[in-house]
This record gives sequence, structure tokens and C-alpha cells, in this order.
Amino acid sequence: MQDKKDIWLKAAVIGSLWGASEIVLGSFLHNLKIPFSGNILTAIGIIIMVSGHRIWPQRGVLFRAGLICAALKSISPSPVIFGPMLAIFMQASLMELAVSAGKRSWPAYLVGGGMAMSYNLIYRIVSSLVLYGLTFVELYQNLVVYLMDQLGLTTTGYWTPLIILLAVFFLTGMVAGAAGIWISREAVNYKGQWNFPDSMPVRAFSSPTNHTRGSLAGPFVMLLLLIAGLYSINVLPVFAAMGLLILFLWFSFIYDKQILQRFIRKKGFWAGMLIMLLLASLLMGDPGYGGYFSYHGFLAGLEMLMRALYVITGFGLISKSIRSSGLIRLFRGKNGSQFYHAVQLAFQTTPLFIQVIPEKREWTNPVRVLTHMVGNMKYSLDYIKKQHLAKWPVFIITGSQGEGKTTFARELACNLNQKNIKTGGVLAVAEYKNGINTSYWAEDIQLGSQKLLIARNNTEENGSGPFVFNEEGLQFGKDVLCKSYKTDKLVILDEIGPMEMKGRGWDSTIRQLVNDRQKPMIWVVRESMVEQVLAKYNTEAAFIIHAGHSKPEQAARQIFNYINEQNH
Repeated sequence: MQDKKDIWLKAAVIGSLWGASEIVLGSFLHNLKIPFSGNILTAIGIIIMVSGHRIWPQRGVLFRAGLICAALKSISPSPVIFGPMLAIFMQASLMELAVSAGKRSWPAYLVGGGMAMSYNLIYRIVSSLVLYGLTFVELYQNLVVYLMDQLGLTTTGYWTPLIILLAVFFLTGMVAGAAGIWISREAVNYKGQWNFPDSMPVRAFSSPTNHTRGSLAGPFVMLLLLIAGLYSINVLPVFAAMGLLILFLWFSFIYDKQILQRFIRKKGFWAGMLIMLLLASLLMGDPGYGGYFSYHGFLAGLEMLMRALYVITGFGLISKSIRSSGLIRLFRGKNGSQFYHAVQLAFQTTPLFIQVIPEKREWTNPVRVLTHMVGNMKYSLDYIKKQHLAKWPVFIITGSQGEGKTTFARELACNLNQKNIKTGGVLAVAEYKNGINTSYWAEDIQLGSQKLLIARNNTEENGSGPFVFNEEGLQFGKDVLCKSYKTDKLVILDEIGPMEMKGRGWDSTIRQLVNDRQKPMIWVVRESMVEQVLAKYNTEAAFIIHAGHSKPEQAARQIFNYINEQNH
């Protein structure tokens, strides 16, 4: 069981280093307009993967590292994240495939590096077909024939230029794989050690749209809109299709202005499309106007331009809706995904790596920098184990207001006590009069004693005035929580809500317990506030249990198994 946990921790180290190197170096390369910057970043990723796998030669560690690095890419400010995330995942998967088939031999690392780098070319070819359609194939063939004629050469086949390019990419990847092998050997004797802080801050997973509650169906709706737009190019007259495209772009602008604003500023794209339109007009269809210009070719180029506008804008919308839909939260399912926890770790450790990775000017000697990074992999793993695993995550019981969260928490505590996990803490028990919620009582779960916690200020005739805290009841609850934290194996706090977000209620006690976190806690939080609570207390959830969708005995079994796994 420990091996399974360790492999995700090792993958988090490799994936975080890979992501940090892209963040530190990526913007630098792109801002300087350095050619083939994407391939340079891929080569660095290959070196980190090869070196990491030679340090921790476990099956599946590279595949997991790719998943984690791809998840890190989701916070990129770029409007399109799907392609880069897919590229990272595929590069890691191809490397994993080669290394597993080659049984971790050095030729396997070289072939894996070649396959990972070759994916860049394959991705560009496929993305060009998606972007411009099959018309792009015809344009490419006509261009090859034209160039061969101008050079006085015989066309040997349309595949020859692509095969040559693929060979160049593959050899470049093999060189990166060889560099990874060499650097891993040098890093064994590396003596330098990163200066990490004594205490690692605990952060919840977050993204620019972490608090946006979008629909999980959003990405699929955007995909259907994109497909409909592309289909319209094939079935509608060109000017009718252009009108529909304008409506699509207007919808995109309403949905997210930044997608179109960043897109419009891409001078390279517009220059490329102008060249594409010119080549199509010259090389496709029957020439006219003096033997140079083809109206049919111009229309074909115009269709490619329209298709490119649909695809780029559409994938920007899909990327945006993926972020806002919170798909990552699905991995918090009741089985407590190890992937989600590894992503949490990556989001914690990546900022630390960014701080200690040498600055851009030191990358003039990339071998030294990469040796420095690889040489600290084992230290980074030890640091994560010491700092993170010593602190327990929290379990969340959630649901809508009035859905029975407190009753669920009480029954859950009974089930856990029956499993010899002594569970204490505080429940907020509601009291009703004439169907109106008039007060909440703080209840000691272990002893059953109660003290008035909050009551309505009955200044209104119907008795439905605002709630007011009873200081004695609040202090009673705080004392129970502190006592339970010292004597019980697990502490329940019911509930964390708007008062705590304002720094009142249980806020001071929660902060005290979160800073220590030497034992697991269960927090009761209404569904609409889960993300806000996790962000405020800078913590993460082991998993989230919905009171309306689960049973207390199932949740108790789940928590029991989780605690046993962590203790062994």
C-alpha cells in the first residue's frame, strides 16, 4: 500500500518540476520569439522524465507525472489549454510505453524520447487538419508539386518531406533522452540542496475560475456549437456561412471577451492565414486573370480561414468552460482519488520549485541547471513526506440547507465509534417552533451535553429576526473542540458557514486546529460554500461526502479505510 502512495508522491515531484520548468522558461522563450521554443520545452520535459524514472524506476510513474503536469497546465493564462494538456499527457504516455516495453534499458529511454518529441510534429499535422480541413491536404500536395517543378526535381511522393521532418524530430528526442541518462548519472553525486522553508504552506486546488460554478455540461455544449459551425461551412453558401461565423464570434465575445482579444492580437496567426489565402489562390483551381489568380482557390482559402476561426475560438470556449465547470472536483469522489491528492500536492510544491529553480539567465548552462534540479528530486520527495504527510486533510460533509447534514454527522460519529475510531466534536442542533428555526444548540458529541449557541433576535412579529451568537455557548463549543482534539481520534465540527467567512463563530478555533492538523477532522459545510471554506483555511479535502447521496455507514467505512491506509 505504501508503494502505491509513494508512486503518486514521486509522480508529483516529477510533474511539478516539469511544470515549474515550463513556467520559468516557457514565457522567457516565447517572449524572446526563440524558434522551436515548444520543442526546447519538450526536450527539457524528456530530460526530467528520463532522469526521474532512472531515480525511481517504477512502472506507471511517468504516466502519472504526465497527468499531474497536464493538470498544472490548467491554470495557464492561455485561453486554449486543451491542446497543451493533451500534448503533455501524450508525451508522458509515449515515454511510459517505450520504457515499459524496453524494460528500462537505455535504448528504451532513447526511443521514448524520440516518440515523445515526434508527437509534436504529429500533433501539428493533425491540428492543421482539424484547423483547416482536408483542403489543407490538397494545398500541401499542390505546394510540393510546385516546389519540385521550380527546383527541377521529380516528385518522389508527398510523404518524403514529412518523413524527413519526422526523422529530425525523432533524433532530437533521442538526444534529449541521452541527455536525461547522462544528467541522472551526474545528479547522483550532486551535493547542493534546495533551501525550502521549514514549513510548507497547505493550499487547496485552485484556478482562476475556482469559485465559478459552471455546468458540467458546458464543455459539451461548446463542442456541439463548434461542430455545428464547421458543418455550416460545408452546406451553406460562403456568405451565409460567414454570417453564421460572425454570430458565433459575437457569442464568444459575450461569453468571454479575453478569448477574442488575445486571438485578435496574434499577429503570427493573421500573417500565416494571409499566406495560406495567397497560396490557395495561386495553387488551387484553374488560374485566371493572367494565369495567376484562381477564384476557386480564393474561396477554398477563405473556407480554411473561416474554419480556423471556428476551431481556435471554439477550443477557447471549451477550455474556458472546462475550467468553470470544475471537472477536477469529480476526482474528489467518495473513494478519495489518489490523483486528486497528487494534484493538490503539485499545486503546493510547484510554487516552491519556481522559487528555487535558477533564474532565466542561468539557463545559458542548461546542463548545470537540470543537474541541479534532478539532484534535488529525492530531497524534494523527503521534504513532501515530512511536511505534507504529517498533516491530515479534512473530510467534508456537505449538502443543501435543511438536507440533514447534522443528523448525518451524528450517525456517522456513532458508526466510527463502533469501529474503534473515537469521534468527538461539536454538532449544531437546530430547534424549531411553529415550523420556524428559532435557535441552534452546541452539542458535545461524546457527552451529549448542550449549550445555546445562537438564537434569533425576535424583534420582528413573526419571530424570524437575525441570528445572534450566545458567547457562553460559543465558548462551550470551542472548549469541546479543543478537548476532543486532544483526546479523540477524529473531530467533527458542525458547521462552518457565513459567520466563519467573516472571521466570527468558530474561525479562531478552526485556524488553531488547521495550523496543527495532527489528526483528521470532519467539517460540515453547506454545498454552496465548500470551495470558499477550503480556500479561506488554505487546506484540502480528502474527499467530500454529500449527505443526501450517501449513507452514514458507507461514509464511516470510507473514512475508516482512509485512516488505516494513512497509518500503515
